[in-house]
Order: sequence, then structure tokens, then C-alpha cells
Amino acid sequence: MASSTSTRSAPELLDTDPRGDDAGRPSRLLAALPATLLLFALVVAVTQAWRWWHEVPTFHMDGAFQTASGLYRLADGQWPGRDFFPYLGIAPVLVLYPVFALLGGELTDTVFAARLVAVLTFEAVIGLLAVLVAGRRPLRALAWGAAAAALLVVVAELVAPGLWGAWNGLLGAAALPGNSLRPIRGFAPYLLAAVAYVLLRRGWTVRRAAVVGASAGVVAALWSNDYGPVSGGLLLAVVTYQVLRRGWVPRLPGLAALWGAAAVGYLVAGLVATAGHLPSLLAYNFSDVRNDQFWYFGPWTEPFRVFSVGDLLRIMADELSLYPLALLAGVAVHALVRRGLGSLLVTYLGTATFLGGLIGTVGGHVADYFWAFALWGYAVTAVGAVRLAALALGRLPALRTPGTALRLTGAAATVAVLAVAGTAAVQDARHRGGLFAADPRFGYDAGLGGYLDAAFVPQVQAAREREAPVVEEYLGLSGVVDGPPSASVDSVIAALGRQREAFGARLADRPGLVVTTAPGTNEWVTWNLSANWWFYRDLFQGYAPVPASPLTLGWTPAEPATWAEVPCRTEGSEVVVEAPTAGLYEVALRYRGPGQGARAFTMVRNDINVAVDADGYVALDPGAREQRFPVAVRDPGSGTTVLATRDVPGDGGPLTTLESCTASSITYPEGADTAALYGRLLAPPPPAEGG
Repeated sequence: MASSTSTRSAPELLDTDPRGDDAGRPSRLLAALPATLLLFALVVAVTQAWRWWHEVPTFHMDGAFQTASGLYRLADGQWPGRDFFPYLGIAPVLVLYPVFALLGGELTDTVFAARLVAVLTFEAVIGLLAVLVAGRRPLRALAWGAAAAALLVVVAELVAPGLWGAWNGLLGAAALPGNSLRPIRGFAPYLLAAVAYVLLRRGWTVRRAAVVGASAGVVAALWSNDYGPVSGGLLLAVVTYQVLRRGWVPRLPGLAALWGAAAVGYLVAGLVATAGHLPSLLAYNFSDVRNDQFWYFGPWTEPFRVFSVGDLLRIMADELSLYPLALLAGVAVHALVRRGLGSLLVTYLGTATFLGGLIGTVGGHVADYFWAFALWGYAVTAVGAVRLAALALGRLPALRTPGTALRLTGAAATVAVLAVAGTAAVQDARHRGGLFAADPRFGYDAGLGGYLDAAFVPQVQAAREREAPVVEEYLGLSGVVDGPPSASVDSVIAALGRQREAFGARLADRPGLVVTTAPGTNEWVTWNLSANWWFYRDLFQGYAPVPASPLTLGWTPAEPATWAEVPCRTEGSEVVVEAPTAGLYEVALRYRGPGQGARAFTMVRNDINVAVDADGYVALDPGAREQRFPVAVRDPGSGTTVLATRDVPGDGGPLTTLESCTASSITYPEGADTAALYGRLLAPPPPAEGG
């Protein structure tokens, strides 16, 4: 009986036009057109990856090394949650692994895998939206959507590079891996929507409900924090709503299978992927990361934070997301009236991407986290416009029943355009490899799988000659050559919460080589030095640095210097340091802040941190009782330096009570060039704009 009812209800699930294709047998070219379109999309993804496959990445603060870290650890047999904590989530790295391993597992292979999958996810996003909006001929809609996305990538890469940064960098965020695999992280709801569409468009059964639920549970457990739980949980809610609203049967057994399979999928996938250490991974993601990300990462000032609905709307306007918000409301109303699966899944995708952006923005700061929501909104608009145009043209008498000749002409023109674009993409990728081969500034490094800038050869050679492990501030070339470390995280910025102490313990053993970012690399070095002084203070006191590459310093152990104490006191909301001479000082400040996990924090002036909007201030951990940080005294004046504080947000009473402090004058080991290398920290700050 249940099976019979399910069969009768199947047409209600289809958000489609019941009419078939136009009469007449299409030619082989017309029948093969969807396959041709999909082949073009695949070729573009491969050539885009191939184009960037030739060069060995060297910027260790880039996302290539963050991606490589997880892939190398998986190849080494390490387990997430047990041996390391993947900051990007398990699945976004895991989906890259087959390509990475198939190519040989070198550093450039991580670049190829990330570029390939990023473009494929972008093409799949547009293709799936075309399927859901068009409502009929799903294979054809998927192929046209994917090919259109691929053609846009070719145009941006070869004809109009400005497209990557247009519309607030939307195309770049959607099709390039960037620093954190955003396109792959944002693909979670689309993957689940595809599963739901394929399974439920033909009917509702207990077995199909279980598969949909299990898929939601797996994605919730393994995907990134911003999109995994939201995508999985929201799909369960949407399907449950549709079952109750449409009266799908079997109702209770189906819903029990849906939610039960989701719970089982979450636990099984999480426990298997972490070798039974799922609780450890959850503690890192939802305790260590959550409690630190709001105050630790910049920008820090109020315009870049959400403290009210008005703040949220202003940020969404800046990120071109207000129109998608209005569109989501309209699509939701349409889904309620139409009650079809396709329109409901379009609403689900809009809501999931909105919530993903909301989590990142509210939980942290402004960083274009609404890119996926903006992409959804403008892609739905574009696909919808094409659909309406096609319907309008179909009403014209001359085009209502087009002959085979006209259809063949259109198909042939399409294939010709794609052939030209595909050929150009292949030739460009091949040509780029030839440029590196002919450039004397680069040499091929078989161990890294590509052409390496000659300026970084000494760093790589030194790492290969060393037998002792290397500690790196960020995983970079030395760490790649050295092999996956045993620490749970690979960079100081991922050492959040309890992992900060564990990472710092690596210096307690006095490693023979520590690699950090060269001071002149960018302004974020000043933030790193200020916020991660717990890591740097041992280096400044007991190591000697030398340039290891244009972007890095290599620190080796030296006889530790003795730091002389200087008077320090707190006066209300200020710290007063008796600094008799210009130089660097360390302040250990004891205070009582708003508490761990608070959505507010205090910053104290140290005249070092000039990253983005820091303006010489460093944030204090709101849940700590003491924090050490360096201070640059450029002009000691009468010998008294006053360090002001400021609260974020600053519209209430004092957030933090300063209790006491101690301070020391920072000196360096004998013979160390630390002062010369970091002398820019004591240079006068640049004049204010317009000053």
C-alpha cells in the first residue's frame, strides 16, 4: 500500500513541465550537445588547474600551504581529530585527496587539485541552479549551466582579468580556492540539494528518506564549520516541512528514517573519519576556535563587526547581499505557493548560503563571508532571466516549432564557440609552462613537482640537508620538505584555545631551527608579533635570526639574553611603563575581562600592530587573566610611556579592569641581528592620510 501511494504522489514532487521534447528525432549532434557542453566544462577546469600547476608556491602565508598541510597529513596516515585538527574541515580537504594522490603527491599537486575542484564546484553550482530553476530536461539544463560558468572562467582568465575582482570579487571567491577553499566549503548545500533532487523527485519512500538523511548527517559531520552543520540540519528541516505540508506517505516511518539515518550518518562518519576522536575535533571547532576567533582575528574595529541588525544590513549592503536577501523572500513565497521540490530546494540553497555567511560574519568579522549568498542570488536571477527569455521566444510563431536545420545551426555555433575557447585555454596553460621552463629565474624541482623561484632554492636545500625537525610559524617550504609535523596544528594562527599552549611547548625543547615570516613581508607580521608574542618571545630572547629566503627568517639557538625589569603600573584604563630609552619592551598585564566567549574585548596600545585597522593596538583575550605583549617605544620623552586602551564595542562602560603589570626591556642574544632585522618596528609610523 505504501509503495502504491508513493508512486501516485510522484508527479506532485516534480516542479516540471509535463510536456516532452519537441516532436521529431533530433540529430546525433543535438543528442550529443549536453555531453559536449559537459566535456567543455571539464576541459576548462583541468586547464585552469594545469595553468597553475607549473609553479611551486613560495608564499607560506598563502592558502596553498594550508591545503597542503591536510593533504600531506592524510598521506602520512594521520587522522583528523586524533593527530591533527583540520582548520578547513575534513571533507573540503578529503575531496582533493584522490587527485593529489593520483598526480604523485607533490606540493604543486595540491595546487592542481585545489584549482581543479574549485572550478568544478563553481560549474556544478550554476548547473544545479539551472536544473532547479528550469524545472525540465535536467541533463540539458545542467550542461548549459556548467558550460556557461566554464566560459566565464575562460573569459576572465584570458580576455578580461578584471572579472575576477568585479562585483566585490564574486567570481574569484566562487571559482578560485583562495586561502581557505571557499568554493569547496560553500558547495555543501548544493551537494545535499543534488542528492535530495535526484532521490525525491521520483517519490518518497523510507529507503530514499534514509539516504537523504544519512547524506545530511555525513555533510554536517565532515564539512566546514560554517556550512556543514547548517546545510545538513536545514535540509532535514526542509524535507520534513515538505513531507508534512504535502502529506507524503509513509509519513512517520519516512521521517523516522530521515532523522534516524541523519544521526547515524553523523556519528558513523565523524567517528570513522577521526578514528574515534570526534569529541576532540568538536572541542577544537566549537570551543577553541569559537572562543578565540571573535577577538583574535582582524579587522577589529566596530565597522567590521556585528553588534546589531543595522550593522548586519550595512555589511550585507557592502557585500552586495541585500538584493539576494529580497530575492530569497520572493523565492520563499513562490515555493510556498508552488509547493514543488525544485522551488523549495532553490529556497533551501539561498537560506543555507545566507546562514553560512551569517555564521562567519557574526562569529568573527567582515571578510566577504556572504559571497556564496550573493552568488546564489545573482546566479538565480541570471538563470531565471534566461528561462523567461526562452519561454518568451517560444511563444513567437516562427520559433515555436523550430526545424532541425535551425536547431543544428544553433548547436553548431555553440560547439564552435566552445571549441575556440577550449583550445585557447589549453594553449594558454601549455604556454605558461613553457615560460617557466625558459625563465632563468626558475629551476625545476622534482621533489616539489614544479618550477621553483631560484631565490628560495637555498631554503629548500638547507631543509633537505637537515635531519632534525623544523618548527615553522606557518607551514611553508621547510615544513613541506621536512614532512608532516607531529603537532596538532601547523601554524600559530590555528593554535587557538588549548592548542596555543601545546604549540608553544614545541619551543621548550629548543629546536635547532625555527622559521618565521620576514619582517618586511607585509603588515600582518606586526599583528603576528603582537598577538602571538607567546611564540615570539622565546625567539627574541634566545635565538639568532638570519634571512632564509626573501619571505622568511631562520632562527637558531643562542645564549639567552637577560631582560631587565622596568617599573610598570596601571592607572585606571591605562598602562604606564617607565621606559628610559627607545626600544622594545615586554609588558605582562593582569586584568579581568568580560569573559571567555564574550562578543566584546579590549585592545591595548603597543605601537607595533598596524595590520588593517589596528592602528597600533593589540587585542586582549577577554577570557584570560594575564597576557604578555611587546611594546615599541620610539620616543621615551621624559622616560614615561602611557599605553591607552579602547573597548570594542566602545558604547558602554569599561569592559576590562586593569589590575597590575610588570615590564622588561627586551635585549637580544650577543651577535644576533634581531635589532637590525626588526628595526622597522621602531621607525616612526607613517603620517595619517591627509596629515
